[in-house]
Amino acid sequence: MRLVEGGKVKAEINSANQTVNSARAGLLSLEEDAKNLGLAYDNAQSALKRIMEEVKLIESMRVPQKDSDIQTSTEGVNAILTRANVVSADLGKIANQIAIKNKMFEEAKNAVIHAQGKIKTLTPQYVSQQNQIKPQMETIEKEMAAIGAGIDKTLLEKYKARRKTEPVGGKINDIVVPVVAGRCGGCNFEMSNLLAHKIATDGYVVCEECGRILYKGK
Repeated sequence: MRLVEGGKVKAEINSANQTVNSARAGLLSLEEDAKNLGLAYDNAQSALKRIMEEVKLIESMRVPQKDSDIQTSTEGVNAILTRANVVSADLGKIANQIAIKNKMFEEAKNAVIHAQGKIKTLTPQYVSQQNQIKPQMETIEKEMAAIGAGIDKTLLEKYKARRKTEPVGGKINDIVVPVVAGRCGGCNFEMSNLLAHKIATDGYVVCEECGRILYKGK
């Protein structure tokens, strides 16, 4: 049970670390976006300021005397106002994007703070659990070493090699199986005469089909 609990805490710590790394990457991206939006906002404000200066310049000019002068002046003002409306709309869009990015920035920052707090809380628990199971692990390692010392080294290496091919979470208790009626007890592959002779002399063989280690059954 302690081993399971330790693994759960470690998994939670790893998950929190992933959250921190992901959020930090997001913060860097948001900072770059905010910088670009800030420049765009400043440029739009400068453009609007220039337009307003044009309007003031027109207002300071002499009063048109002829209808043609009035029409020309009106068209010029309308064109300037149209540009001003476009720039003003752009400013509104940029301001809205900045508000969205600021909200995302705060959410990412809070995620980092929360994950870091979780790591700070869980790390002492994990260390404590590791210290508790350390004697158990040392005992298990000694027992495994003692068992391994009494096993044929070639056979042990074959077992380790076969175990590495097992899928994550897959069964590993059928790596070593008996020969049943001349067939592999795992995949039911029929043994050749050569393998039958080899198992009689060596005590074990490797299945040509599935790679399991076969021993002579009853």
